[in-house]
This record gives sequence, structure tokens and C-alpha cells, in this order.
Amino acid sequence: AYNVSWPEDTPVGTVLLSIYAAHRDLGNDSRIEYLLVLGNDSLHFAIDMSDSGNISLAKGLDREQQGLFRFVAIARNVGYPNLNTTTIITLHVLDVNDNFPIQNAISYNATLDERTPIGTIIIAVSAMDNDIGRNALMSFSLSNSFNNLFAIGNVSSIPGSASCVLWLNGTLNYEIVK
Repeated sequence: AYNVSWPEDTPVGTVLLSIYAAHRDLGNDSRIEYLLVLGNDSLHFAIDMSDSGNISLAKGLDREQQGLFRFVAIARNVGYPNLNTTTIITLHVLDVNDNFPIQNAISYNATLDERTPIGTIIIAVSAMDNDIGRNALMSFSLSNSFNNLFAIGNVSSIPGSASCVLWLNGTLNYEIVK
């Protein structure tokens, strides 16, 4: 059995692993050919049928679509009778940071009265990311807090999901901030 891991951005054509079998016969009967027989229905993998046993990537990987592949390869001699052996290959697709976080809204609007008390929560923001692990960690920041009038608080972040609230951090004055 073979167990390998490759990142989802591995280029098509990359040799992922080589399987090997040997046969004691001499001459043409000692030649081995390799075939993928089960579990490669999506045609993600190709095998060099010649003596190399190289298994390469024939189609791009996407961890968010499928994170694990299991397929079976046969090694058989080309003599008569055909003798063969099988092995199971397990390929784990490793995540890369290829997905942008998606917020629950494209833009946020709020109307505040200048008598709004400091500390009032104005909006809640949340986001999701289809990556996993550290590639799915998110944070929030303000690009312009209008002289610290606004702040972010109650930040919650686990891989794949994050949320926060925007709250009033200073006194509003309509004549200054319109």
C-alpha cells in the first residue's frame, strides 16, 4: 500500500509516486506493465504502463471538492500466463490558501443619531472561508475609523468562520462627521 500527500495546487503532469513490482522470469515474461483499475473514475490520475510505474496527475486537484482519493493499481507480467498483484494507493489532498473569505454582506450601512451612546453596537459582521486549518483563519480591521469614532469588538474566529461587531467608540458630531 502507498500513502502520499500532495497540495491541491500541484501542476497537472507531476509524477506523484512510482510503484514497483519485480518478476523472476527471464526475457519478455519478466516485463511488468501497470494499470489503474479501481477508484480512478474521475480520471485524476494516469499511470505509465511501461516498466516505470509512475503515477502522475492527469487532472487538477481541488481539496474543497475532494480531499482524499483511494485507487487500486495492478502490476502484471506480460508473459503467459498473466500473473499480477494489486496495491492500494491513498492520496491526501493538502489545502492551500486558494479561497477568499466571503462576508455575509457586500456592504454595510447604518444611520446613527449624534446622541447615540458610546459603546452602542452598530453592525455585526461575519465571514466564511472554505479553506481549512490556518488557511481559513480570518481577522477584521477598520481601514478608516474616523479618528477612533468606531472600533471592532467581540471578535470570534475559528478556522472557516469569523464574526465581530462594530461599535461606537466616540461622540458623534454631525457638523464634523457627515
